[in-house]
Amino acid sequence: MDLSVKRAQGMADAQLAAAESGIPLPGTEKVLSPETRNGATLGVTALLLWLFGSLLMGSALVLIFLWAAIDGRGPARWLAWYALVSTCLGLGGLLGATVAKSMSDLEALKDTYLTSLGTHQIRANRAGCDRGEEDEAVPQ
Repeated sequence: MDLSVKRAQGMADAQLAAAESGIPLPGTEKVLSPETRNGATLGVTALLLWLFGSLLMGSALVLIFLWAAIDGRGPARWLAWYALVSTCLGLGGLLGATVAKSMSDLEALKDTYLTSLGTHQIRANRAGCDRGEEDEAVPQ
């Protein structure tokens, strides 16, 4: 296995152990939550699932209102058009708010991750690394 891959796996294992133990990240006061896995939290995953479900159900509702408005079925044609327009505007606003919140959550997650990476010392890639010798830390 490549040396850089081994180091990356070691860093990921160390971050996971720190998250499970509640130790703050070096250089910050932030503690990774225990649900952090593979760079995404369960909250972001749940938000994306909720977004997909809302989009699926909302599109079905819009199609029902569109069918009622075009075919003239329902209580009144103008009421069907009003329901269609208000549903589309409401779902558009909900989608916009959800996307904005998920983008801010992902930005905060990225900042936390980059802060944790910035506190690690970068190791020099010397020719001795290939022969199994320890490499020295490069001062930052």
